[in-house]
Amino acid sequence: MGRRQHGDCFGRRLSEAKPPAALPADGVILGRDDAGPLYGPNLRTVSLRDPRKLLKQMQRLRQSSAPQTNPALAHILSVQNQLHQTATKFREQNFEAANPGAEFPRHSLGKQLKTAAQPIASGFSLPVIKVSLGGFDTHANQAGKHGSLLKQWAEAVADFSKAMQAQGRWRDVMMMTYSEFGRRPIENVSRGTDHGTAAPQLILGGRVRGGFYGRQPSLTALQGKNLVHDVHFRQLYATAAQEWMGLPALGLINV
Repeated sequence: MGRRQHGDCFGRRLSEAKPPAALPADGVILGRDDAGPLYGPNLRTVSLRDPRKLLKQMQRLRQSSAPQTNPALAHILSVQNQLHQTATKFREQNFEAANPGAEFPRHSLGKQLKTAAQPIASGFSLPVIKVSLGGFDTHANQAGKHGSLLKQWAEAVADFSKAMQAQGRWRDVMMMTYSEFGRRPIENVSRGTDHGTAAPQLILGGRVRGGFYGRQPSLTALQGKNLVHDVHFRQLYATAAQEWMGLPALGLINV
């Protein structure tokens, strides 16, 4: 399941729903620049690797109201105007000064989730914020790497939950993991695992009904050395789209 597949099944629905133009952006991308599930036509996404630097650069852009007969130039000016409007809304809200309500770890994911918590704490309305934690392509010496990555994930998510609860916003937030690939269940000769077709996914939030959904995959009844998934990732996006965001799930559940 590649980036394009995730975007086609979720970003397209978000794009078709046409979020209100008054929102500063349809989605914010932190960490790596790839859009992942936010890949979709006409989505207004902003990549914030360095929020302060980017907002200064965006603010320097000038708006243009001059009519254009050249479609390519008109598109460029339209994007420029959107970036200028987004920067203006972000700066007016001054979300960087907001106290997120918790201390975050200093590693990359901790910094990303701190940045994600700040606009929420300052009252911003953003449909989707995407963060990333790489390094799970563990073809060799998986045990140590995987444990360290899970520790980073647990620390950052725990502090994000703490921050949202301190702000009284935990019931307004849903966190959902995704992966571009799964892992095979059998260890390879390098003490790692190779690319597979299935992986666990996690959903968290103040209104999430916890528990284990789906059946535990068999470790022996494999398909080409791969686990046989019980829940398709499109079903997860369908649930998030329909039950959480109120978007039509048509097409998402077709597997």
